[in-house]
Amino acid sequence: MALVSIKNLLAENDLATPAQFEDCSKAWRVAVDSGSQDSLLTFIARERGLSEDVFLQQLAKALGWTYLDLAKMDPQAEARNKISTKVAVFCDMESAIYE
Repeated sequence: MALVSIKNLLAENDLATPAQFEDCSKAWRVAVDSGSQDSLLTFIARERGLSEDVFLQQLAKALGWTYLDLAKMDPQAEARNKISTKVAVFCDMESAIYE
């Protein structure tokens, strides 16, 4: 499979024009330098007026991937048991902070 730039992938699937991508990239870099924790894709979604979930669903479709909403999934006990207590507590704290 050939590698495709994210800029071209977004343009080919009407998720962002090359100009929109460039503008968002520049604005995102400024935001990150100012302390923002947003990913570039989250930033692009917000700038386009889309929720992150909707944008990621569209991106998954463009990539031919299945979109998984992890918040709505119930992981198997075996997988859940492989998560260390330290990571589980941190993730629980993170979710409480943002709620």
